[in-house]
Amino acid sequence: TGVQTCALPISDIRERDERDRNRPVAPLRPADDAVIVDSTTLSIDEVLDRVLEEVRRIFPDPAL
Repeated sequence: TGVQTCALPISDIRERDERDRNRPVAPLRPADDAVIVDSTTLSIDEVLDRVLEEVRRIFPDPAL
């Protein structure tokens, strides 16, 4: 009915992310200049608004 579920349980995703962050070669890390958007309490529309705010801040081109 339009509802999608994640193929992996959240615990599996958390375990994978933990392994990736702590691996000795090329650990998963945000770039030094990354903008982190915590979407935990945001709706999809709020996330989009936040991302667009950042894009416009970084690229203040009026065409955007």
